[in-house]
Amino acid sequence: TCADGACTPVICEPNKTQCTADRKAAQVCTARGISWDKTLCQIDEACVGGSCVKLKCKPGKKTCGKDGAVLTCNPDGQDHTSQACKSSEACDPGYGTPGAQAFCKAQVCQPDTSFCAEKKAYKCASSGLEAVELDNCNKNDSLGKPMACKLGACVSVKCEPGALTCLGWTTIGKCKSDGSGYTSTDCGSKSVCEGSQCKTKICAPNEKFCDGTTAKLCDTVGVNESVIADCKSTGTQCVKGACVKAVCTDGQKNCSADFTAIELCVKGAWVPTPCAKGQACTASACKPKICEPGTKSCKNGAPVTCDVSGTAETVGNSCGSKAVCVKGACLTKDCPATTTQCKNATTQLVCNANSVGGVEKACPAKTACKNGTCIKAVCKPSDAWCEGSVGKTCATDGTKLLSSVDCAKMGQVCKEGGCIEPGCGDGQCQKTKGETCTSCPKDCGACPFNGCTARTKAGCDKCTCEACVCQLDPSCCSNAWSGFCANLCKTACNGTCP
Repeated sequence: TCADGACTPVICEPNKTQCTADRKAAQVCTARGISWDKTLCQIDEACVGGSCVKLKCKPGKKTCGKDGAVLTCNPDGQDHTSQACKSSEACDPGYGTPGAQAFCKAQVCQPDTSFCAEKKAYKCASSGLEAVELDNCNKNDSLGKPMACKLGACVSVKCEPGALTCLGWTTIGKCKSDGSGYTSTDCGSKSVCEGSQCKTKICAPNEKFCDGTTAKLCDTVGVNESVIADCKSTGTQCVKGACVKAVCTDGQKNCSADFTAIELCVKGAWVPTPCAKGQACTASACKPKICEPGTKSCKNGAPVTCDVSGTAETVGNSCGSKAVCVKGACLTKDCPATTTQCKNATTQLVCNANSVGGVEKACPAKTACKNGTCIKAVCKPSDAWCEGSVGKTCATDGTKLLSSVDCAKMGQVCKEGGCIEPGCGDGQCQKTKGETCTSCPKDCGACPFNGCTARTKAGCDKCTCEACVCQLDPSCCSNAWSGFCANLCKTACNGTCP
């Protein structure tokens, strides 16, 4: 085209718009197509399609999207390019880093879950990139109240997980991982538990014993020993853990006190040699046991006693015809074998086969025992009672009346089946004759408690001064009516006292 008197190349389409390469300005081709008119965009704008528009994001800026992906702002600042993180990663906004650019970062825990680590409870953030400490389960250890972390929470436990302790003389326990209790392990027949460890036994617990001429004492569990004395230095001998002088002449034989061994005197002390199983020592020799030492039995109607060693029996005299042998003793026969007799008016006795004792059997109601048979009773055995003024007495077997007397005909009154002179004690409160609870409590009964004296029971049975006294001192009606309460009745509450 001709411009300024010269042919000039056309470099663009007239009036066409476009953006500069850095998108910081918009360009418009001049009407003749020989140059571009440039318009700079504002700082918060970018050129899009040949026009300056507001930025929706900062070009190249990386942020975290709602779906956890890394969003990168496109060069035009109008939209983002999304990059999803791996399943084991999460988007970290990058705060605190130069430029604060978001990036995919490996997760340190399962998002939104609670978990335990180093005996502490944690809560994982929704991103999985960090965790917040909820509780420290170590805090109560010094107080003797151990806790353990379980499913992200501190819970009380019976023991410190992994801790060892002695559960018994021969059992060691290891605390379970959840602290709920111990798993036990037997130390074995030759070991005991001490100080949370299984230790080999070297002696019998609490036993005094000899190690050559040295007297020693075993500890309470059998894993340590201590020296009691060196018997050689005192010119004595060590016998069962004690320094003693000679108690016998070498070569002598004897039976042990429990008859289980032959004892031989060696260096002034008795050395036992146990008898074989089923034998006992008697007369310095082991003999077969034929009975249990000291027990009594019967043979052919005569009592038999086993001696103290169990190797011999002593047979006594026959019990005879009037007695029977029971468990090594002659007992007098109580009744003919297997017969039925009366033990008392209401009970039968079926004699045992050995004629000693028997089985008791109660007679049915309204019957009595007579000659070994339960027969109909007319009254209660040995009972005495009154029917009006008539006194009656029942036989000891309940089968008949022994007496029936009308006391009124003799000017007397009936009491408990007998006739007595009328007056105090006759069972009738005769007020016309001056009998009262004070003069005759036997017939008229005890007088009501009036609150004028002390007693261990609370209150005074609604006496006239009770409400007043208990208002002044409530313990009088809740604990006991003490002497103080009785005094209040007399002096403060106008009680009617003698």
